[in-house]
Amino acid sequence: MNLALAQMKLAPTEEENLQHALDMMRQAAQQGAELILFPELQLTPFFPQYAGRDMHGAAHTLSDDTLQALAHACRRLHLWAAPNV
Repeated sequence: MNLALAQMKLAPTEEENLQHALDMMRQAAQQGAELILFPELQLTPFFPQYAGRDMHGAAHTLSDDTLQALAHACRRLHLWAAPNV
């Protein structure tokens, strides 16, 4: 199995991070990867570094548009992904 390990510099917004992840998925698939693994909390800045930051609204469900976009990309690219959200 060919693996791709995504190293991401996280942007301030979920939308930017999602787009970066989708770009990385396309690139990994083009290079023959079968599975791409993402870093911790890939859609947000690494919030544990900020004391007292409220992230209750950052949780996702499988039906969220963001996770659906990742799932759609997996199907289209014939790629497995291990997102960390």
